[in-house]
Formats: sequence, structure tokens, C-alpha cells
Amino acid sequence: MHHLLHQFGLAGLFLAIFGESFGIPLPGESLLIGAAGLASKGQLPIVAVFVVAAVAACLGDNVGFAIGHFGGPRLVNRLAARLGIAQDRIDHVHERVRRHGAPIVVIARFIPLLRQLNGISAGAAGMDWRYFTAANAVGALLWAGVWSFGTYWFGRFLHVPRWLRHESAQVAALIVGILVVAMILAWLRTRREERVS
Repeated sequence: MHHLLHQFGLAGLFLAIFGESFGIPLPGESLLIGAAGLASKGQLPIVAVFVVAAVAACLGDNVGFAIGHFGGPRLVNRLAARLGIAQDRIDHVHERVRRHGAPIVVIARFIPLLRQLNGISAGAAGMDWRYFTAANAVGALLWAGVWSFGTYWFGRFLHVPRWLRHESAQVAALIVGILVVAMILAWLRTRREERVS
């Protein structure tokens, strides 16, 4: 992973996240963590890592939205079959997007598979593009911020043995990401309970 970042730098990070965001099986999130780890050692500028990740995620999801919008569910199902994704998982993603709209677009950024099919499903489900773009931007900024700045902070300021630093940064960033998702889910549950009562 690190050799890819050393060879292609921020351009490689952009392409990996961009492609992953509309369904291509690329290690975008892993490369983001790796890039932030390199930034913590002074080898990459952390703000550039964050900006590249957020922009690539936003643009990639919008490509996915266009694929879903113009291709419809049939094209989405065909693409998923080629990528080896089971039909029931696709139906599950579509149903989540239809039922929860913007919140699921935000949360999907942090969940494998949902992250890759987020834009495609929103487009196929007929979500309004402006609504999707706003929610997608929030999700991309949160996701890029958690993984880039979280990994950077722990890699730079957590004093652990050298051989543990990379793994510690990943674990710490994962914990931060889980906490963010847990807070969002708790907020959604509260809102749902308020609507029912």
C-alpha cells in the first residue's frame, strides 16, 4: 500500500477514492489511512490529503449517482453481478436509501459496500440530485476528516513503539469512526422515536 502512495502520491489517492466511490473495488479507505500516516511523519501535507480525499469521494459518488439515475435499477443489478455482489445485498442497499434518504447517504460513507453503492443506489432510487449532493458532501467531509485527521493526530502525537505506530493509528481512527457512526445512529433513533410518539 505504501509503495503505491510513494509512487503515485496524492494523484493515486484521488484515483483510488474516486473509483471506489462508484463501485470499483479499490482500497480507497486503506490508502487514505496510509496517506494520513505518511502525513504524520511529514512526508505528505495533511490538509492536502484531507482535501483530495473529500473531493474524490464527492465526485466519485456523483458519478455513481449518474450511473444509477440514467442506467436505472437494471444497469445497477448488472454491474453488481459483474462485481460479484449478491442481488439480495443490492436490494438491501436500495431499500435503505429509499427509506432513510439523506441520513443513510451520510452514514454510508463509513460502511463498506454501502460506501461503494451509495451514489448508484441513490440515483436508481430517484433521489433528488441536489438533496443527494448536499448529504453526500457532508458524508464525504466527515469521512475524510475522521480518517485523515484522526490517523494523523494519533500517528503524530501518540507515543508508542515505532513498530506499532501504523497499526495504532488505524485502530484509533477506526474507533473514532465507529463513535461518529454510533452518534449519528443514536440521533436517528431518537428522531424516529419522536416521530412515532
